[in-house]
Amino acid sequence: LFFARCARRRAETDFQRQPHHCGVCLTEVPGCRARLLSNCGHGLCIDCLGRLCDVHAADGEVSLIRCPEPGCHAPVHPSEVQAALDPLLFARYERLLLERSLAA
Repeated sequence: LFFARCARRRAETDFQRQPHHCGVCLTEVPGCRARLLSNCGHGLCIDCLGRLCDVHAADGEVSLIRCPEPGCHAPVHPSEVQAALDPLLFARYERLLLERSLAA
């Protein structure tokens, strides 16, 4: 567990030191303005991640908060959604996730 956490932190640090191409807005962004999605390893700029989370949380479609990389569609981890949303919208996201879980 310790080594896995160290490796993850190292990968995040390496990611932030390099520029990255955002496949959503098609721009090159510095690593500090990009996020590496933990469930799949794809990256995108924080602005696009924020818009993705905002739109789907506001529309109540929390199951659609997924990696936008073609062919991937891994769910975005809740901690990454939390970092992208304002607190009120994140509270809505959490409530919708709970309702969805209870309905299943």
